[in-house]
Amino acid sequence: MDSLTHIVIGAIIGEAYAGKSIGKKALVLGALFQSIPDIDFISSFFVSPSASLLAHRGFTHSLLFIIIVSLVFSFAAHKWFKKIHLTFMSWAGFIALELVVHITLDSLNIYGVGWLEPFSPQRFSFHSLFVIDPFYSVILFIAFVVLIFYRTTYHYRFVWALGSLTISCLYISLSFFNQVLVNHRLESALITQNISSQRYFATPTEFNIFLWYCVVEVDSGYYVGFSSVFDKEQFIQFYFFLRNENRTVELSDRLELANLIRFSKGYYTIDRIEGELVFNDLRFGREAGWQHDQAAFTFHYYLQQPSKNIGRLQRGRWSQLNRSSLEALVQRIKGN
Repeated sequence: MDSLTHIVIGAIIGEAYAGKSIGKKALVLGALFQSIPDIDFISSFFVSPSASLLAHRGFTHSLLFIIIVSLVFSFAAHKWFKKIHLTFMSWAGFIALELVVHITLDSLNIYGVGWLEPFSPQRFSFHSLFVIDPFYSVILFIAFVVLIFYRTTYHYRFVWALGSLTISCLYISLSFFNQVLVNHRLESALITQNISSQRYFATPTEFNIFLWYCVVEVDSGYYVGFSSVFDKEQFIQFYFFLRNENRTVELSDRLELANLIRFSKGYYTIDRIEGELVFNDLRFGREAGWQHDQAAFTFHYYLQQPSKNIGRLQRGRWSQLNRSSLEALVQRIKGN
């Protein structure tokens, strides 16, 4: 999830876990502990753009990292913050809970999380939430503001904390329900349109869990389309994209390409834009693809000039978002 949502949910968990013991300090500590895994942004200053993609949500989002950090930080907190009456095990539970929630939330996005690093490079992704979802975050922000401004003597602080966390969990459950619904519709569409797929996935589009972006892999490329849970028809309009892996033969730097293929989990195409080879990671969708049939892919990586890839994900993610595209998104969510 986005960093701000992590901070807010971390603070709320802190209130629920230790608010009665340490007051509003629990909000600050919860927000800090929740944010620890995102220190991996530092790697972008020392490695290539493609390597930093793999470093992000890698080891710092692993179970081993949680164990190490929980033990080290709980020992330090128990020693330094003697005025805070929490036992060593209470500190460890507090920190571990925040870290587990962080890497679990991140696994709900399409990016993927390296839970088993450094022992396995496998990335876990349930792609049931978009990285920024105001429907998910709004109740958490409201509860956060209440907990910030109301005194510690306010009798309903724990109710606000636990209630907002419960609602957020129910929203995540709804996202999984919608995902199952869309996957079932996708399978039916493939049978109806006589498409033999090797694998497929569906993931939410920007800011919601109601319109889903679908990708289907076949031998030579991919079919992509959109499906809303409110669609009146089961039909999914697909557009086909060739993988074009043969275009990579002219590349001299194969490590960059290998990193990108691993990062994309094999969901990629190679395009030529203005004479330059571009790697598209299909998992992140297309720039306002619900509005434009031939929209470019959000994640596009220049293979022959890696220096042009600073901010490669955000560069495409927001480039086509405007009032018109958001209005079109709302209309598409309502159904075909």
